[in-house]
Amino acid sequence: MALIKWRDSYSVGVEQFDNEHKTILRLINEMFEVVKDKHDQISVNYEVDKLINYTKKHFRNEETALEQAEFELLDEHKAIHKRLVREAIDFKEKIENNTDGINSDFYLFLRDWLLKHILEEDMKYSVCFS
Repeated sequence: MALIKWRDSYSVGVEQFDNEHKTILRLINEMFEVVKDKHDQISVNYEVDKLINYTKKHFRNEETALEQAEFELLDEHKAIHKRLVREAIDFKEKIENNTDGINSDFYLFLRDWLLKHILEEDMKYSVCFS
């Protein structure tokens, strides 16, 4: 059972980005399952790396499309992406150092980030593709 379920209200109206958001959501859920089931640190690191790498790819795809669409808030959006990746990498480093309780904090950060980012930031560009 997925911890975060996709809802139609998360759709930004761009099939590619909706599909990528769904993949990020799935990766967050997979990471949480690995943490919840107390898998070894190597498994946790693998899931975190997979999530960060996919998210970077998604951000590049999004930024390229927004540049082509001449999205007026592109610089701001890129800055948000950069900050989110930095925060995710910071959490990854804490996890690698095995800081107690950080894995569940990371999941909560990712869950809140995903939902807030899509519902607040990504919705701003949906009009560019209508």
